[in-house]
Amino acid sequence: MRAEVPALLLLLAAAPRSLWGGELTAAEVRGKQIYTQGTSASGVGIKAALGDDGNEVPASALPCAGCHGLDGRGGKEGGVRPSDLTPEALGRPAHGEAGGRSHPPYDDRRLVRAIAMGFDPAGNRLHVAMPRYRLTRQDAADLLAYLKRLGHEEEPGLSATAVHLGVLLPGGKRQETEAEAVQAALTARCAELNRGGGLYGRQLRLHFVRLPESLPAAGVKLPELLAGQPAFALIAVHPAGTGDEIATAAEAVGTPLISALSSRPRETFPLNRYAFHLTPGLAEQAKALVEFAALRLPQRGRLAIVRPGTGEMAGLAEGVETAAREHGFTAVEPVAAEVLAAQAGRLAREGTAALLLLEGGSATRELLRQAQDLGWRPLVLMPASLSGAFPGEDPFAVVPAFLGDRLFISLPVLPADWTSGEAEGYRRLAAASTLPAYHVAAQRAALAAAEVLMEGLKQAGREVSREKLIAALEKLYRFDAGLGAPVTFGPNRRIGARGAFIAAVDLAHHTLGREISWVDLGP
Repeated sequence: MRAEVPALLLLLAAAPRSLWGGELTAAEVRGKQIYTQGTSASGVGIKAALGDDGNEVPASALPCAGCHGLDGRGGKEGGVRPSDLTPEALGRPAHGEAGGRSHPPYDDRRLVRAIAMGFDPAGNRLHVAMPRYRLTRQDAADLLAYLKRLGHEEEPGLSATAVHLGVLLPGGKRQETEAEAVQAALTARCAELNRGGGLYGRQLRLHFVRLPESLPAAGVKLPELLAGQPAFALIAVHPAGTGDEIATAAEAVGTPLISALSSRPRETFPLNRYAFHLTPGLAEQAKALVEFAALRLPQRGRLAIVRPGTGEMAGLAEGVETAAREHGFTAVEPVAAEVLAAQAGRLAREGTAALLLLEGGSATRELLRQAQDLGWRPLVLMPASLSGAFPGEDPFAVVPAFLGDRLFISLPVLPADWTSGEAEGYRRLAAASTLPAYHVAAQRAALAAAEVLMEGLKQAGREVSREKLIAALEKLYRFDAGLGAPVTFGPNRRIGARGAFIAAVDLAHHTLGREISWVDLGP
């Protein structure tokens, strides 16, 4: 876990409370991590042994909650009915009803034996589907501590009359007006909802938090954060940095997070089940450009990916290279920006049909200038969010007019003035509430995140919990949040709109061209 995450844990904190004794203790918090995620707070990996042959896999692939449920009450999993692990059930003897085993109640020692060795209190072997977990003494003690609370936690930020939501606003002086605009938009939308009776009789209460520009500085701002109010769920527009630090912190404290815009949404295994991202990140945008190029270039040919030699973008380029090969490009060549200018002649001679720019700067500018000298007209593809790759310049000004009709950019969402129905809800709210006329894109993004969260709360019902909210969000299918492409989530999907808008560019007027399409990357 990154060094800045602990500060965010405190920032978001609102540690879970229990109806059976107030806040969870440190041991119970650690035990909850083992139960829900299959990982240890110590950083030591937990293994799970499967079947009679004892094949071991990471416990994160088979956390207890995956079968027994986050409330511990079991259910039905692949034809097997996992046991009820709540304290009441474990404290009762079993009498063999419905073909089950008879055994005395569990105590601590017997429960550890069941978890680690697969035997019930009477010495009967548990079902073969029950993994045996390799726990240290400390992890076993922590898990036992949490199991004594399982199914009896109250929901932070939830009362009979209100749902308290945390809103993470961009920090820093340069973003003060943006934070104000977002706050005004969300306040107006929640006031509108509350005037209509709220959700199942509960009012939405917003608590706005300005994130510092530097995540490590979050710790020193604790007195201001959320005013000590636990948040049932969180909304973020575009978090500081990549946003992954905040998503990781939300996961650690079990708080659902709806993030509207994030350049690096993580959807890798093990999945962060608490974070839901509405829009695609750079990786998805780059892959959408590759798919667009494959449609535009029936002969495919060669594709060159201009990227830095090292760092995060170099790693991202590897995934994009794989996608390009899958789309039939005959040669996919990553070209480090540091040696780019010297490669122009060779790339032109070899008939490179497309350039995907994941790096800007003088080398890229020189490559494009040489393309004009050589009469070489490849497709020039670039994620719009990389516009900062050309410091101090209009990113489109570095593309010569010679390539003007060959330049295409990817965008996670379209500007408000390029949408019709998608922005209608915002325009109605803006007219009724006199919202600020600036930072409209950030306002729309925040409102879209709020709409997704409100829909999840509606679907979860009156007896809502964080887990029911997560389950409801996972069932959203093509939900129109008012921000371009509809969003779909699932148990293994945390990026709602997987794809990107691909747009031509009008170089003469420094705006989007007429050709705009959505490229969907599929499930």
